[in-house]
Amino acid sequence: MRNGMFFAAFGLCVLATTAHADTGAPTIDRHALVTRHNVVLTKFDTENPLQVGNGEFAFMVDVTGLQTFAEAYEKTIPLGTLAQWGWHTSPNPNGWSIDKFPFREFDVFGRKVGYADASGTPESDWLRANPHRLHLGRIGFQLNKADGSPATTNDLTDIEQTLNLWDGALVSRFKFDGQPVEVETICHPTRDTLAVRVRSPLLTRGRLGIVLKFPYGTGGDANASTADWSKPEAHETLFQQDKVNVGERRLDAGKLELSQGKEQLTLARGARVACALGAVFFTSVSIVLGFRWRRSLARIFMHTDA
Repeated sequence: MRNGMFFAAFGLCVLATTAHADTGAPTIDRHALVTRHNVVLTKFDTENPLQVGNGEFAFMVDVTGLQTFAEAYEKTIPLGTLAQWGWHTSPNPNGWSIDKFPFREFDVFGRKVGYADASGTPESDWLRANPHRLHLGRIGFQLNKADGSPATTNDLTDIEQTLNLWDGALVSRFKFDGQPVEVETICHPTRDTLAVRVRSPLLTRGRLGIVLKFPYGTGGDANASTADWSKPEAHETLFQQDKVNVGERRLDAGKLELSQGKEQLTLARGARVACALGAVFFTSVSIVLGFRWRRSLARIFMHTDA
């Protein structure tokens, strides 16, 4: 009897489900459901920077859609360009290694257990700090006022930045000296590549350009950013002219030779970055900037298309 009641109830449930399906009930508009939560910023906010990425690569920006005013974020949430493979190790002339580190033994319930208790020594500090995440490069705008002086955060007006959660595109709009600027920033879904489109009359006047800056690695402070801008002598960026401006970057010790337009590089340690730049004096310009890892080689490539 109980089995009969169960099958009868199950049959009614199936009929009710089928009847509900036949009524043409509206389906969920998933696009509307997601995009209604799009993130929108209408002011310069150093505690809420947005970013684009794909899970393996991330590019955090300010309200300009790039890292134009990165210094303003150093004490809140530092802006960075990071990849899963982007690590740096500081020079180790003493040959320190965790395998040779003198662990201090403690008695734990009758057995000896080694702990890294020598905190504060140069050796322990180096081991704790290395390897560390490396800021692959700062990409920002060079915004100049009519008198040639650089822009500040207070010079931007009519700010509207929207991160579309459906497609991951970031659209930033603002005015500088009364002139509109529109920036689209996107990240490739599987590659460590950025694409940026800029529209503004300031491009034709030479008052808006793209600037790339490369830092040294840092790991001494757990709360520090992934960039050290105070050691220009520890790394180098060189450029050559070949259709576009091509640059080579090296960290720490290394040897760079240019021969017949072909690059030959031998690194003792560190990483190398190559980048290509083009002119940006158009009312609209599209830029593709990518980062690649090839053994001990980190490469940046850029393409501009007016």
